[in-house]
Amino acid sequence: MNPLFLIAVAVGLGKLFESSFSDNKELKNITSDHIFDSFKRKHFKKTNVGAMKTQITRSINDIIPNCKSFKVGKTGNPENRNRQHIEYKDMFLLCESNDDEFISDIEHYYNLKYIDHPKNDNKNIGSACKSKSMNGKHYLYIVVR
Repeated sequence: MNPLFLIAVAVGLGKLFESSFSDNKELKNITSDHIFDSFKRKHFKKTNVGAMKTQITRSINDIIPNCKSFKVGKTGNPENRNRQHIEYKDMFLLCESNDDEFISDIEHYYNLKYIDHPKNDNKNIGSACKSKSMNGKHYLYIVVR
């Protein structure tokens, strides 16, 4: 098969995908401007986990009264994850760590803690999969409507 034909097909598909996504107004409106790290705590091996949980809980309790609903999750790529949460308007990063297991554990803790909250959209405790990091960092986040 002619390599120029394959290149032309690839370019055409790229243009098609670009136009498909650029027509989606919701995706165009969700940018990194909707990701806030004002609540973010950094976790290191020597960090007092109890004190950190207290700070994160206070942050969550400050955020949720001002929203219609929320969801707690984890990610290794906040910008990409934020774009996937189309129905949510803002993402707040709550914790950052190089330790994916720690973020998974703390996500489980907060999903369990808030599972019965009337504004919580989480139906399950924990994530469906491991988060892959773009820069070695993993994040606990809350998205809000």
